[in-house]
Amino acid sequence: MEPPLTALLDDAPFLHSLVDALGSPLNVLLPERIAENADRFRAVLRDHRLAGRVYYAHKANRSSALVRRLAAADPAGVGVDVASLGELRHVLGSGVTPDRIMATGPKDPEFLLLAARTGATVNVDSGGELEQLAGMVRKYDLPRTDVLLRLSAFEAAGDSTGAGVRVLSRRSRFGTPVGEAGELLSAVERHRDAVELTGVAYHLDTTALAEKVRALERCVTVMDECRARGLAPRVIDIGGGFGVGYVADAGQWERYTTALTESVLGIRPPLTWRGYGYGLRNEGGTVRGAAALYPAHRPTAGPGYLDELLSQTAPALGRPPATLLLEHLYDLYVEPGRALVDQCGLSLARVLDGAEIEELPGQSECLDPTDTDDPLTRFHQVLSQPGSEYVHTDQYFNPRNTEAHAAGTGPEIVKDLDGRAPDWFIACVGTAGSSTGVARVLREHDPEVQVLGLVAQKSDFIPGIRTIDEVRQVGLFDPATYDTIESVTSEEAIDGMLTLIRRCGLLSGPTGGAAYQGAIRHLRAVDEELPESEPRRTAVFVVCDRAESYLSYVRQRRPELLGSPRRGPSVTALTEADVRAEGKAIGTDDARRWITGGEPPPLVVDLRGPHAYAALHIEGSVNIVDEIFEELVRGGLPFSKRRPVLLSCPVGEKSARYAALLTRMGHPDVRSLAGGIVAWRDAGAPLVRE
Repeated sequence: MEPPLTALLDDAPFLHSLVDALGSPLNVLLPERIAENADRFRAVLRDHRLAGRVYYAHKANRSSALVRRLAAADPAGVGVDVASLGELRHVLGSGVTPDRIMATGPKDPEFLLLAARTGATVNVDSGGELEQLAGMVRKYDLPRTDVLLRLSAFEAAGDSTGAGVRVLSRRSRFGTPVGEAGELLSAVERHRDAVELTGVAYHLDTTALAEKVRALERCVTVMDECRARGLAPRVIDIGGGFGVGYVADAGQWERYTTALTESVLGIRPPLTWRGYGYGLRNEGGTVRGAAALYPAHRPTAGPGYLDELLSQTAPALGRPPATLLLEHLYDLYVEPGRALVDQCGLSLARVLDGAEIEELPGQSECLDPTDTDDPLTRFHQVLSQPGSEYVHTDQYFNPRNTEAHAAGTGPEIVKDLDGRAPDWFIACVGTAGSSTGVARVLREHDPEVQVLGLVAQKSDFIPGIRTIDEVRQVGLFDPATYDTIESVTSEEAIDGMLTLIRRCGLLSGPTGGAAYQGAIRHLRAVDEELPESEPRRTAVFVVCDRAESYLSYVRQRRPELLGSPRRGPSVTALTEADVRAEGKAIGTDDARRWITGGEPPPLVVDLRGPHAYAALHIEGSVNIVDEIFEELVRGGLPFSKRRPVLLSCPVGEKSARYAALLTRMGHPDVRSLAGGIVAWRDAGAPLVRE
């Protein structure tokens, strides 16, 4: 931390007066610092005798004060990079002129049109985006739009340069693969009346210098091809990724990451809330995964990183990137984000001095309003009662969940369909807020809209979707919303996810995949009944999740997709018929007699999460969380065949599947508690707290 931030922190009375006057939490900004940081980047360009501009990546901080300060900076040297329509409007409203604005990121038609109308430079990611932009320029008779072509996928192995350098690259989310640059340049030539090529750019999902040097060098060769075609580019934009060093001592950072690893292994107490491993996991005493942590210690960051990048040796041409840019008289654009807001402010918040916080685990992940023993239900009842001064943010009961989709998602669907409602709306049911809110809006436009609700198959698990028994516990769920409710399996969800990714280019997660598969299955059945003379029908489903958040879920069920062989037995391979045939279930009364009088008595295994188990469980039972239990089963029978086993879960679905699987694996006496812990509780059978 540097002055003046340190001086501000030293003035405790002043900080307390700010919180007293303006409330807590409070963000305090030092706008002058962002201008100083921009000057440091510009100084690096001057040191290398380069011309160019520093574009502030607006996504790093939404403060108007920072943007207004940059608006007052040297227009030739400082601009703003915007990645959405909202950011573009904000920057224009803060006084930044369009000639200093770079539009990047995914662009919907509204964003693209405003950029073209105002005269911002557009960083084009694909040929389709270029075609769309050119069409808008012609349609509205606009001046030619300045564009940069953003490239990616810079492969280094076995290329024609003969440099012998192998650089491993991670696939970027943005840009056109550099191998397809020729097609993109041909498109630029076709649209010379609508766009003017000012240069090329690159996007890399890495901070590795070797990859960035390689990409910059390839951009220089692409610029040569541009000139050979009679184009006149003058700029190379190398994007951001310059970073910030939050920890000065490398040893301190090393000690922290080591301690985090040890806590995941259980060698030391957890360092994080509930032992969160930031992507690391303990698999049989071995740490697996990769830590999803920002590198708090960076030996070189910010302007220093840019200086080091420009001073490296390009692998094929053998000269520093700065020299290559100078030789060709190219300008250099950079787009730092957090590196420009470093030391620009702090957040103040009052803390509870000496207050003791007690965690009260719920009995289930979803509130049951009829269960007064569940602490979460008590919170809900108190915080949500009429006249309460509190806002209860629980998504399963809060009507604002439904209202948000009635105000946003529903009207957006109608707008995209030119003011019409679809014939079918297919929705996965989790919190029920989105399907309820959207259905309300669509039926206001057309009461004949058919709404299909999709739930997870009983005893199966799909992130974001509940089974039919679970969904009945959701406060926002109203069966009257849906004309039909059908179930989908986790296998269908993953198949649908893969189809959306591979064939449609939509990086969907399993919830979106389930919606797709459920929609296709339902509509295929409907289509068989429609006469050919019927007009075309419209169906809508929402892709509401992203694949990267669910890779562990996919890895567990389809390890071969991520380079691992399919491992051992799994409940996902069982059909409902298998479960009915091989999964023996017993009711509460029989289970109680077995536990108290069995010779030997069964080992009772509770498959719920640790917090639900701690709240209430069968006395003498052991807690093995569902996910861990599945890993144990993959290695073979986790129990001796001489000891009978009674499995329990919330409602008896998962335990029935595991009972069937263990029976198939050769265990002679394993049973499932019918109806689960809920049935046990409802029968008045004793439960204990940890």
